[in-house]
Amino acid sequence: MSQHPGPTHRTDAAEHGTSPWMPAAIALVFLLALAMLMAHLGRFPLMAPDEVRNAEVGREMFVSGDWLVPTYNGLPYLDKPCFFFKCVAISFEAFGVHEGAARLPSALSGLLLLVAMYLFARRMYGGRVAVMAVAIVATMPFFVVFSRLVIMDMMFTLFVSLAIFAGFLGEEHEGRRRMLWHLAGAAAAALATLVKGPVGFLLYWIVLTVFFVCDRRPRAILRLFSPLNLVVLFGLVLPWFLLLSERHPDFPHYGIVRETFARFTQGEVFRRRKPFYFYGPLIVGACFVWSVLLPGAMAAAWKARGNWMRADRLCVAWACAVVIFFSIPHSKQPGYILSIMVPLGLLVARVFAAAMEGTCAPAVNTVRRGTTALAVLCLALAGGIGSIMLFPADATHWLHCDRADLDAMLPHLKSLVVTSVVFAGLAAFVRQRRSVCLAFLLFAAFFPVLAWAGFGGLEAYAETRSKHSVVGRMPPLPPNTQLVSLQGFSLYLPFYMQRTLTLVTEKGKELPSNYIPYYLSITEPWPPNVVHLRDQDGWLAAQARPLYVIGNKYSRATLQRLAEENQVEIRELSHGYFGVLLDRAEEP
Repeated sequence: MSQHPGPTHRTDAAEHGTSPWMPAAIALVFLLALAMLMAHLGRFPLMAPDEVRNAEVGREMFVSGDWLVPTYNGLPYLDKPCFFFKCVAISFEAFGVHEGAARLPSALSGLLLLVAMYLFARRMYGGRVAVMAVAIVATMPFFVVFSRLVIMDMMFTLFVSLAIFAGFLGEEHEGRRRMLWHLAGAAAAALATLVKGPVGFLLYWIVLTVFFVCDRRPRAILRLFSPLNLVVLFGLVLPWFLLLSERHPDFPHYGIVRETFARFTQGEVFRRRKPFYFYGPLIVGACFVWSVLLPGAMAAAWKARGNWMRADRLCVAWACAVVIFFSIPHSKQPGYILSIMVPLGLLVARVFAAAMEGTCAPAVNTVRRGTTALAVLCLALAGGIGSIMLFPADATHWLHCDRADLDAMLPHLKSLVVTSVVFAGLAAFVRQRRSVCLAFLLFAAFFPVLAWAGFGGLEAYAETRSKHSVVGRMPPLPPNTQLVSLQGFSLYLPFYMQRTLTLVTEKGKELPSNYIPYYLSITEPWPPNVVHLRDQDGWLAAQARPLYVIGNKYSRATLQRLAEENQVEIRELSHGYFGVLLDRAEEP
């Protein structure tokens, strides 16, 4: 990476920003991004627990019109703020209640992030790097998957990235423009906070503080924490926090102490305790084929660190700060480090751009070795998939999956083997030709082609894993039938039946929420649609309207007794879930 005049002078901006092929390249890359993020968005059923829960929270917000207090199964769901769920509710209002509408806010967030990254990279590095960076990130499986899930991580990443970009750009100007950029960054950090809590503004502060320290600009840190920035940040967040605290006085303790502090100190509370090195292997899988370039890219960049541009230092500080920050706490989740796909994509694009110029030998060697590694990776992938096809019984132990899930995918695995072998041959050919442009196209094409070849297998896997079919296996229900869940909770029923259930429980831990059990532990009496386990028999006997009682293997004995008492049969709805219809005449 060569040094250019001025701290932010972009790479070959003049010629590449106006090259005749640039409009076509931009259009092609964003068409690829649209296909990766939007194609068949509603084709797969929602997956448990996150997707079905978040979609149902959005649906209930859409039905109730209460944007302040999210609810799940009619109970307050304060595990996360309201902004993401409101976006899902708006999508339902515009397009109807279905899987595609539920996933649309995440997909649009991913697309907007690519646009923001393109604009930032074009300003800092020029058009060539910007186009390649978008192509790189849009073909990273980690980015694609989170853009297609009903989960707030992609929207959170969008706002955090916008805040970081704005804070960086603010220091590229003086006076009023600097102030406005910083205010925009504070506003974006506030939206990130409304999506996922205090980590929104903490990550914004940490990344930019680390960058300004590395860039030896202590005054910029003071401007980052200027009173006006804090007024904008907390002026957008505090009204929501105070109004919610007024409705639920327990929320400040839960939101700050349990949901935020406990995640950093007590991973076992949330059953997410992971080792310190958890994110290392995850980054390799998240970047997929691009990861074979990372070691060489990091080595080449470190050797040329004296010539780094200011944006290069931002990317390095961003990636390192995020990984270290989230590696310290006990509680770890893959989505926590989603934002590092942006700086990693920019840095890999810089390596390819330098290699295409032909003036940076380390970059050329990195691409060349990476192309060789791609061929080896493709052959290894083909061999691994072939082993699964030959030894499916053993593969269930290797992959820690059910045989039914694997059997659903087996007919579709052959196309993945063929695709991998073909790309291994192409990588060997490109390596022999020593073409950097062809190497980039090969890297960018592999995951989209592999995803297309394996789409049928993914669909079969999703259908097998999802238990949304439980709804279709239920018998016709009389009008006004109340759904009752005994000591278990089929997560798919509220969304796919578009109604809440009465839950018979001891502590409410069957629900995919950390807040609801806490809420029930401090609430007396319980809400009408939650019945304590000790009151189960009395409550069931007192009901006059029809009941459809659903349970799992732990409540099978109770279901059997109810079936015998009412002379009806138990119906198996899915593996491990059973239902009994108690068709009682309603009292006049």
